[in-house]
Amino acid sequence: MSFFFNQPDPKRRRFPIPNGVWKWELKPQGFAILAYLCYLHVHCNKNALPSADEIASQLHMSKDMAVKQIAELNRRGLLDQHMVPILKSNGKNFFSLPNELFFMNIGHGAITVYAYLLYCEDRRTHQCHPSYRTISAAVHLTVSTVMKHITKLADRQFITIENTSYIDKHGMKQNGNNLYTICSAWRNGSGGSRRRRSWHRAQRAPRVPHCEALCALLRGVAESLPHQGLSRQIWPAFGGNLEGERKSRINAGVAVGASGRSLRPAVRVVSRNLA
Repeated sequence: MSFFFNQPDPKRRRFPIPNGVWKWELKPQGFAILAYLCYLHVHCNKNALPSADEIASQLHMSKDMAVKQIAELNRRGLLDQHMVPILKSNGKNFFSLPNELFFMNIGHGAITVYAYLLYCEDRRTHQCHPSYRTISAAVHLTVSTVMKHITKLADRQFITIENTSYIDKHGMKQNGNNLYTICSAWRNGSGGSRRRRSWHRAQRAPRVPHCEALCALLRGVAESLPHQGLSRQIWPAFGGNLEGERKSRINAGVAVGASGRSLRPAVRVVSRNLA
C-alpha cells in the first residue's frame, strides 16, 4: 500500500515521512530531495515535474549533485519515472515536516538535521536529547557540521537548546547531551507563514521618506527663526518657494524694500507658506 494513500489532510501545513527513512542510509542531499518531492506530491501540482535546476536552487546544492542524487533515488526504487516518491508504510510509523521548511533558506544539511530531531522528539513534550555523535551517524555528516547546523536552527528559532548535566558513578558532575525543544510555531507548521504574512504587510504599508519626521520638526522650528537669512537657507530644502511667495506679495500690494523683499519679518513669509 502506498504511503500517500493514508495521509493527513492535505490542507494542513505538514506532510509525512516514514520513520524507516533513516535506515536507508541516504546522504543529506538525497534525503532533502526525497523530502522535497514528498512535499510537492502532497501539496502541489502533481503533473508538473520539478527540474534539477529548481531542486538544486531550493535545497542549496549544485545541479550536478541534484542530478546524481535523483539518479540514486531512482536506482534504489524510491522514485518512479515521474519523480513521485514510492514509500511503503502502514500509515502509522511516520513523523511530519512543515511545508515552509524548504522556503526558509537553510539548505539541505540543516533540513536533514531538523528532520532527525523531529523524528526523535517526544510527541507530548516536543523535546529530544540525541548526542552530536548520534545525529552525525544518522544524517551522515561530521560532528562539527552537525554542530553548525544545530546553531543555525537555533538562530532561526526552529529549536531551543538547553544544556544538561548528570552525576557519574564517581559522584562527579558531567556535561550531558543538549536538550532540544521544537519551537511551537514550526510544530504547528505556521512559522514560515507568519513570516511571509509579516513581509506582505510591510510591503503594503505606505512608504514614508526617512527624513519626513525630521522635516516636520524643522518646519516647526523655522516658524520661530529670528532672521530671514536663516530661513532662506533652510526652507528651500523642504520644498519652500520663497521667490514665488515674494512675487505673490508684490501682486497683493504688500510693501517691499529696494531689493523687492517684504518689509515684514521673515517668519511671516514662512508661516504664510506653511498655512
